[in-house]
Amino acid sequence: QLPVDGVHKIGVLDLQILNCDRNSENILSRKLPGGSLKLVPIDHGFSMPGGLSLGIGYFEWLLYPVSKQPFSPAMLAYIEAIPVERVLALLTDELGLRPESVAAVRLAHAWLQCGAASGLTLHELGAAVCSTASEPSEFERACGHLLQDAVAANAVTPALADSINALVGRVRAKRQ
Repeated sequence: QLPVDGVHKIGVLDLQILNCDRNSENILSRKLPGGSLKLVPIDHGFSMPGGLSLGIGYFEWLLYPVSKQPFSPAMLAYIEAIPVERVLALLTDELGLRPESVAAVRLAHAWLQCGAASGLTLHELGAAVCSTASEPSEFERACGHLLQDAVAANAVTPALADSINALVGRVRAKRQ
């Protein structure tokens, strides 16, 4: 049995940094005393793209039934408290993150926070971000045309916030 918290932590990381290559070989597991599993994400080489396009984005954890479970109150508090601007400043200073990548991570963070606070599951959040070879993701279609505005403003613009909120509404409507 995979640990719900462990899957949720990896999924939150992947959504936050737009990691488009989370396959089964990039998740290690370690058995802890008592028999429980600890999941360890590795290989973040295809993260923080220079835009919202993930190519053929894939999250292995979408296949795990626990990704469909609601976030715990502790995980929701963690997501809400992620200091995205401090993280982005550090990544920009240390790694020279490009403005397009900064904007993409900022938008992914807004999607994660807004969706989680609205009751979306990790699975719903991730499925909306994944694209195919022939079609962009729902996330890309909702926000991609506004990415340059986010780069110029160095922030999530009101139009982007509206697009993210509308996408949350569409994903929630699919439940019915």
